[in-house]
Amino acid sequence: MKSVPQKYFGGQLAEFNQRFPVVMQKFVFHHLKKSIRENEEVCKLYRVENTNVIAVVPRKDYLLTLEQLLVSFIESEEYELASQCQDEITQFHINRVIEESKGEP
Repeated sequence: MKSVPQKYFGGQLAEFNQRFPVVMQKFVFHHLKKSIRENEEVCKLYRVENTNVIAVVPRKDYLLTLEQLLVSFIESEEYELASQCQDEITQFHINRVIEESKGEP
């Protein structure tokens, strides 16, 4: 997952992430799935209040982020979410193969 510079990730957001990591992971997973399905170049997660800083995941990092989420879901014993995440990873690979094959005659 992409990191927000520490100077922006303090206070209540950091505390919330530390106390409820699964909630934050579900949030990221939800937005990432939406961005993948809508073929967006970046997944915008949130804007840090009173700044112009937006936490995003660029398209090139979608797969890596899904894989990290999968590991986190398994570690936190969220097996249903892990299964959904694995399905998204599989679909991501399938879509990539389809896109690559369209470029060939």
